[in-house]
Amino acid sequence: MSVRGKLVVGVCLFVLAAVAIMGLLWQRWGLLPRRGSQEVWADASQLHGMYDALHRYATTTGGRFPSDLQDLVDMGLLPEKMIRCYSARGAAEESFRYVPGYSLADPAETILAFSPPAFYEAKGWALPILTVDGTVTAIGHEELRRRLAEDQRRRRQAMTAPS
Repeated sequence: MSVRGKLVVGVCLFVLAAVAIMGLLWQRWGLLPRRGSQEVWADASQLHGMYDALHRYATTTGGRFPSDLQDLVDMGLLPEKMIRCYSARGAAEESFRYVPGYSLADPAETILAFSPPAFYEAKGWALPILTVDGTVTAIGHEELRRRLAEDQRRRRQAMTAPS
């Protein structure tokens, strides 16, 4: 093998080793998904798809979201399997939790839907949530409870505010 060929092989091996080490470090520091994240990513993906259907529904109803997810299925905007949570499959085929009564005009951080908490709580994982602006993120169980209570408080204040 020529000197140039040896140099190319050496550089390639160095780059592969560097990438492998960076991957291990990133996983160690939590920058890459760990084992079990398949469920989290699948649920997050379903929540993204759910938002597309919710947004299409809202644009035809003056910005209001439906009273439940089954409305989206009945209208052909979302397949039935999309309201079933991937993480709960094999257990008791649970549906995503949907919080009705909101619209596109509500604050962006308002929670619209989330994965069934029991599965995630048992694993000690953060739950994927969907907000009014279409953001999908994962939050802890206490944070979920706090934010849902805050959303309800804000909704009650809006209902009792003078017009």
